Amino acid sequence: MVEGSLGKATFSLETDTAGLKRGLSKAEGMAKSATANIGKKFQGIGAGMQSAGRGATMALTAPIIGVGAIAVKTFGDFDAAMTSSLAIMGDVDEFMRKDMSEAAREVALTTK
Repeated sequence: MVEGSLGKATFSLETDTAGLKRGLSKAEGMAKSATANIGKKFQGIGAGMQSAGRGATMALTAPIIGVGAIAVKTFGDFDAAMTSSLAIMGDVDEFMRKDMSEAAREVALTTK
C-alpha cells in the first residue's frame, strides 16, 4: 500500500452577477409593462360599462319624463275644460262642482 499526501489545495471562486442582475431587471420591466397594460384594459372596460349605464338610464328616464309631461298637460286641459264649463253654468255649489268633476273623470277613463 502506498502512503503519502498530495498536499493542500486552496482556490478562490468568484462569480459575475452582472448577468443575473440584468435578467432580473429585464423581468421587472416586463412585469411592470404587463401590469400597466392590464390597468389600461380595465380602464377601457370601466369606461364601456359607464357608457352602457348612461345609455340605459337615458332609455329609462326619457319615457318616464314623457309620461309625466303628458299627465301634466292632460290635467291642465281637464282643469281648463272644467273651469270653462262651470263659468258657462254660472253659480254652482261645491257639491255640484265635485259631482261634475267625478263624472268627467269617469267619462275620460272609459272613453280612452
